[in-house]
Amino acid sequence: MSRVAGAALAAVIAGLALVGCVGGGGPKGNARKGGVIRIAYGADPGPLDPALASTPSAHEAIWLVYTAPLAYRRAGGVKGAELIPGLAERLPVVSDQGRTYSFTFRRRLHYSNGRALRAADFKRAVERVRALRSPGAELFADVVGIASDDRTRRVRLRLKRPDSAFRYALASTYAGLVPATMPLRRPADKPPPGIGPYAIERGRRGGGFVLRRNATFALSGIPTGNVDAVVADVVPDSERAARAVIAGRLDYMRDPPPDELLPELRSKYGDRYDEHPMLSTLAFVLDTRQPPFDDARVRRGVAYAVDGLDLKRLLAGRLQPGCTLLPPVVPGHKTPDKCPYGDPAVHADLEKARSLVEKAGAARAEVTVRGPRDDAGRRLLPHYTRTLRKIGLRARLSRRGGHGQTWLAEGSPQLPYPASFFDLVAADDPLLDVDVERLRLLALAGATERDWGKLDSRVVRRAYLVPFGSPTQSTFLSERLDFDNCARFNPVYGSDYSSFCLK
Repeated sequence: MSRVAGAALAAVIAGLALVGCVGGGGPKGNARKGGVIRIAYGADPGPLDPALASTPSAHEAIWLVYTAPLAYRRAGGVKGAELIPGLAERLPVVSDQGRTYSFTFRRRLHYSNGRALRAADFKRAVERVRALRSPGAELFADVVGIASDDRTRRVRLRLKRPDSAFRYALASTYAGLVPATMPLRRPADKPPPGIGPYAIERGRRGGGFVLRRNATFALSGIPTGNVDAVVADVVPDSERAARAVIAGRLDYMRDPPPDELLPELRSKYGDRYDEHPMLSTLAFVLDTRQPPFDDARVRRGVAYAVDGLDLKRLLAGRLQPGCTLLPPVVPGHKTPDKCPYGDPAVHADLEKARSLVEKAGAARAEVTVRGPRDDAGRRLLPHYTRTLRKIGLRARLSRRGGHGQTWLAEGSPQLPYPASFFDLVAADDPLLDVDVERLRLLALAGATERDWGKLDSRVVRRAYLVPFGSPTQSTFLSERLDFDNCARFNPVYGSDYSSFCLK
């Protein structure tokens, strides 16, 4: 164990000393309310200001601090991606053929510092996202005007073009409300006040922070927090963090446990360990604009050759296999009765794949494979390259990135909206681009969701890419927490700390 990791773990244990500062020495009265829990991140989550937060770990914390006009239902699975009113009284009224969004804030809303919310605060929140060159600025790029009335609490936004994804932007952490007094410059270390079940404080060593329960928060549809405080620290050593959760010195670790501990966690500690599919799709993309993948027979051969069981094994089981571009929580997803190129839960048909490549006259065609140098890339790309060789292609893995006819990609957009997933496709198919843009202009409804599903089926059947599933994120809690009744996982943001409660 490194000195850094040891110091970080010691800091977590020392977090117990904060109990007197953050609201109580343990559960009192109702066991579902009160107490302090300790959690660990594997790395500094980065800025916790809603205008600047960019990492999944930061978003997992701040979605409980900065409620936006809209919100996601506090639920797991598909329901967790449904939009509900947040600070707004109801879902927005959309008019002017999809160019105008209007909503009214609820009455008697106050920030964690006691300041009353004003309708004009929303405009400042959007202005800050733009002025600070936030990763969320693109979500509001089409906004050409924001009018607000503090007396009626009403806000009216105008877009330069219709965009049915914009309702989801109004539920993002980048739309989280902050007071209009916040300056349009890079903020100090302490994040601004927000409206949510918790308020955030910075100041823990190495990127840690404290979430303090906001006792005045009460909003229909959005649960209040259970524990009085969440003390977060950075513990880079994932094995030490997992052992600390087992022993009860930590209550939750956000980052995945090491591969070697997974069999033990899944069996011995399965009553407080689970894995959830994320808002993400993993796929091998085939560039149809370059040979040999300009031939549909070669692409279909690759689709038959990709082995979901092997890929799941290489990812240590952290994969929910699938064969659709849209993951299950995204509108338009439909699980097919039968995957077009074989069941992802059984081994691939290499003979059929090799036969298709030979019929296309592409045997020994040169193929360059590229992909990210992240954990998934290191695990999957060498195997994928060998698979292409097995079906007759002269495949080589580019170690330097750059150009290639096929690559590993992960669709993990900011919003659970279908259009962004089609950005993965690299196909000479102008009609596909036209259809994506056409559907983006239309409001999401039963008919348009079915059309998104048809587009999904189309790109998969034509083997423009080979999706093989959604990566999973784990929830591992200590014995101190009530896993069965107080462990909610949201598919958009991850574990819901407001649901955690002590036994």
